[in-house]
Parts: sequence; structure tokens; C-alpha cells
Amino acid sequence: MKKLLWLIPIILSAALIGFLLIDSDEDVVYYIPHQDDETISFGVSIIDDIQEGKDVHIVLLTDGSASVVREILGLSKKEFTEARNKEMNEALVGLGVDLKNLTQEKYTDGELTVEEVEDVIQKYAEKYPDAEHKAFSFHDPHPDHSHSGKALKNMLEEGVVEQAKFYVGYNYDPPADLDIKESHYEKSYDSFIDSAIEGYSREDKENGFYGIGLQSVPDLFEHLKENPRSIYHTVDTP
Repeated sequence: MKKLLWLIPIILSAALIGFLLIDSDEDVVYYIPHQDDETISFGVSIIDDIQEGKDVHIVLLTDGSASVVREILGLSKKEFTEARNKEMNEALVGLGVDLKNLTQEKYTDGELTVEEVEDVIQKYAEKYPDAEHKAFSFHDPHPDHSHSGKALKNMLEEGVVEQAKFYVGYNYDPPADLDIKESHYEKSYDSFIDSAIEGYSREDKENGFYGIGLQSVPDLFEHLKENPRSIYHTVDTP
């Protein structure tokens, strides 16, 4: 019997490793059309998910190259995209996201289609079968935003995903008949939000930082600072 005691730690370690390798129903996938959307509209939700111990995955859908700020700065599309990605990385770290969980799909900003987003969601639904999926509302007036929401709604109705939330940006008023819900928020989240905003405010041209986010939508960042929240609606399925 004593000769078998040394096997117990090995068996327990193997069992633990096996448990950790199993996909958790605590995975959450965010579909983000542009750099800065994750902070402005999803920031509070992302922080709250991380605080609850969930494994947060960020999927950047487009290259973010269509902003008018690019012409003001005189950057090529490649330079501009690289600069926006640097800002997003800084912001995500500020929110508490592990950058290993960031994926860039690199579709063209302003030309994102519903079908493209459906392909992306299909891939993540297979990788994380029990995950919750989050995108913009299909009511959003920005095509890239609404297409992410329409794609997620389609995949929900087809049964590809089972959990979905649709987030409402500060850029418009949602339909009055929508049942709007609000992600849990605590005052302690403000420090994370402030850190993320700093990522989009930083100007250090020698190192590729131009403060693009803040230049693009200063009013939305101001709104976020004054009233940090992430609001969303859901969709009833048969």
C-alpha cells in the first residue's frame, strides 16, 4: 500500500490538468468592429466579466483604417492601423484583458459584412462551445456595428450560439420598445476605465502613438468618463 502512495500526487495533478483543459462555460467573446469600441461601449462589461473570473476574449473585426483622423495625421492605412492597434493594446491592458486573448480579423473598416462576421462567430462558437457572445446591437446606425449585431442575432436564432447580448452605443438612442439592461458597475471600475482612456489619449509620435481615439470621438470618451456604463438588450429565441 505504501508503495502506491507516491502515485497519488501524480494522479491528482493529471486530474487537475485535465480539468483545466476543458472549455469553461465562463468564456466570453466580444466582437469589436473598431479600435476604441471595446472601451467606449463594452468597457464596463469587460471589466465586470474579468472581475467575476470569466475568460474574456476580444475579437477585433476590422483594421480601423477609415477614420477621418488618418488624413489629418497624414498616415498611410498601414501606419494608421498599426497606431490604432497600439492604442487598443494599451487600453485592453488598462481594462485588465490578457492580450493573448486578442485576435485581429483585419476586415476592411467600413466594408464589414454580416456574412464575414457570421464566419468569425462560427469559428469562436466551435472553439468555445459554451461561451457567451457579445456584439453591438443590430439597431446601431453604424453599418459595421449593426452588421456585427445582425450576424450574432442570426447565429443565435440558428442555434450556433446559445448566449448573446447586444450592446447599445452612446452614439444613438435605442428604440423605445427595447428592454434595455445595464451591466453591473462599481465605482472601483473607474480606475480601469481611466487607464483605458489614457491608451487612446497618449501622444508620443516617436513611438507610434497619436491619440487617435480621443481625436476621433472626444464626445464619446467624455460621456464615458462622466457616466461609465455598458447597456445592452437581448433577443428572445424560440
